[in-house]
Amino acid sequence: MPNRTHASPSSDPRVGTLAGAGVEGANPGSSIADSIDPDDYAAYWRDRFTAQPMFRASYDWNDYEPAYRLGYDTWANYATRRDDAADIELERRWEGAHGRSRLAWDDARFAVHDSWRAVEHMMSGAGKQH
Repeated sequence: MPNRTHASPSSDPRVGTLAGAGVEGANPGSSIADSIDPDDYAAYWRDRFTAQPMFRASYDWNDYEPAYRLGYDTWANYATRRDDAADIELERRWEGAHGRSRLAWDDARFAVHDSWRAVEHMMSGAGKQH
């Protein structure tokens, strides 16, 4: 059984649809799939999204959750590509992935980037709880 980083363990069944999200390029045995449980990741952001600097009170978890999920799903392929081409690709992905979220890409982008920083933090072992 792989060791997982538990950012914010939660048994709350209301945690958004990030649970069970598929991570791009994250097959069993890859570092993100083995290190960060998607249920814990969803709970981590659900508890913290309103405290983020770019949070807008006119939006709720259902608006932000798809952006955090997109960050989780794309971390392996995009987190190191912080260029215009990557941003254009991610915007296209957002258009197909946002579901009922009311966030425009310009707002969702910040949550995606915050998501990548959180993954990097968790992958470094700094997010482990004992």
